[in-house]
Amino acid sequence: MDAKGPQADSPENEAPSCGSSAGIAGSIRNQKGFASLLQRWGLERGSQGLAEKSILILVDSSVWVDFFSASPGRGGSELRRMIQESEPFAITGVVVSEVLQGLTRDVATIERLLGNCDMLEPEGFDTYRHAAVMYRAARAKGLTLTTIDTLIAAIAVEHRAKVFTLDQDFSHIARLTALELYRF
Repeated sequence: MDAKGPQADSPENEAPSCGSSAGIAGSIRNQKGFASLLQRWGLERGSQGLAEKSILILVDSSVWVDFFSASPGRGGSELRRMIQESEPFAITGVVVSEVLQGLTRDVATIERLLGNCDMLEPEGFDTYRHAAVMYRAARAKGLTLTTIDTLIAAIAVEHRAKVFTLDQDFSHIARLTALELYRF
């Protein structure tokens, strides 16, 4: 059952935003089609302003899955807090793909939400080379990582972002590389 969100061509129904902008709650709380989702996600309150610290955080798909679940855990709750307090965060294309692949409901609304997040993109050939180096370093230690996780890690390192994840594979990558994890 997909959400019937606002029409894209209507100025009063602009798509939601996230990351370092006004915050999801502040930008979409009064829009048609989003009220029930906001209530379900616990975002009906307005944003609290920009956070004092400005640390760039790349939010991994594992946290988004937790956030969108019927019973969010610690990761989903922390992301909700970050959104409510307008803390800066970003995603990357691979994370978008992973989140959207698993959706069975509210697809259009979640697509608009993610589409307005700040995006960290690979900067070129070196990103992929660094991901391969991470993969080989882990394999040399007897660890098997996914290409996707090493790519997300390489993007985070090149943008000096901490990864906010619930996936333990990133802990292995952080022990072997310059990757920093967001701790909460």
